[in-house]
Amino acid sequence: MDWRESWLHPTDPTKWMKDSVVWFSQQLTQSLGRERFADYTRKFEYGNTDVNSDQKHDALTLSWIGSSLQISPMEQVSFLTRLVKRRLGVSEHAFAMTEN
Repeated sequence: MDWRESWLHPTDPTKWMKDSVVWFSQQLTQSLGRERFADYTRKFEYGNTDVNSDQKHDALTLSWIGSSLQISPMEQVSFLTRLVKRRLGVSEHAFAMTEN
């Protein structure tokens, strides 16, 4: 993997989002597990919600990078609108943490 300099340092959720730290995303999805990750994409209506593996990509580590999970610009706007309006079906604490 081509590592960016910023990826070589300890990471927290703020740094993860700012620097798009792929390994941090992979750790999160692996800790969620396949079923919970799939449940979140369906619950959030995130793009095509397809987090299935294919012959080249494992769904937990690469589905949003170059495999099955895809989102169009309009779907992204829809998702972000639900996020901003707090309509994703998660706790207020989760929204507050995301906002911070």
